[in-house]
Amino acid sequence: MLTLPANLPYDPLRSSLYTAEELLAPAPGGPGDGSLQSTVDYAIYDHFSRLGRRSPTREEAYAERLHDWSIDESLRRFLSEEDQWGSGRGESLVAIMGGHGKARSSPEYLEVARLAQLLAAEGITVASGGGPGIMEAANLGAAFSARDRAALEQAVVLLSAEDDYARPGYLAAARRVLAGLQERRPSLAVPTWFYGHEPTNLFGTHIAKYFSNGLREDTLLAIAKGGAVFAPGKAGTWQEIFMDLAQNFYVTFDVVSPMVFLGRAHYERDTGLFPMVERLARLSGHADELSGKLAVVDTAEEAAEFLLARPRSA
Repeated sequence: MLTLPANLPYDPLRSSLYTAEELLAPAPGGPGDGSLQSTVDYAIYDHFSRLGRRSPTREEAYAERLHDWSIDESLRRFLSEEDQWGSGRGESLVAIMGGHGKARSSPEYLEVARLAQLLAAEGITVASGGGPGIMEAANLGAAFSARDRAALEQAVVLLSAEDDYARPGYLAAARRVLAGLQERRPSLAVPTWFYGHEPTNLFGTHIAKYFSNGLREDTLLAIAKGGAVFAPGKAGTWQEIFMDLAQNFYVTFDVVSPMVFLGRAHYERDTGLFPMVERLARLSGHADELSGKLAVVDTAEEAAEFLLARPRSA
């Protein structure tokens, strides 16, 4: 019979999703300098990197699988909570994907934050991959959904002064921005310790953090019944595009959800990905439905208008 290893830095059988406050709390024995390396989050990543990432023992693998199963269960409960339409919040959830390396000072960061602000203000639950870059922008925008555009832009200016997530000031800037918020509407972050050298962003209210990156990516796209937005990114984002297309092509999760590409130059000219997705969609058994849920846009307002016209998964 398998037993759990002793002295794990995480609970394999959690009963709830994480919070940023829990993950980014100071770790016992850490450097205590406010950096990522000083947090509980990093202590779990360090343990995983040394003992569980490549070739874990049976006991370590057992603990990781139990943990990810418990996150699955907690996520199901979160998605079933009632939204403003009287159904589960998961029925209209929108996932925003994009480059982890996009700086806080980049125009794409602000555009995504504005999109998330617009969606969350209408009651849509916004989800991201939970890390830095476009992922942080998505959770930031949702956090500011009860504030105006000027307040969001001011927050981005404050954050932009600390663009390097390897420096202690990066998390400190996020904490200062959060301190000025009186309330935050729920938003979801779905990060992974597979990329644990990147900080979990502080702006998501609920965090479903996994050890398995494959499970994490498939889950994030599967729960995005309200649609997925693809901001500019590189190979990781391109992979997610085709994962989402496959789910829609085969109606894997009983829903054909919108796919919105944010940035015409990037997706039409630079990569040619949007025309490719359009061509492949026409080969599906429900080509008209799938083709009607594809859009390429340049602004947050255009993306929000397209998605809000289709807020329900049915």
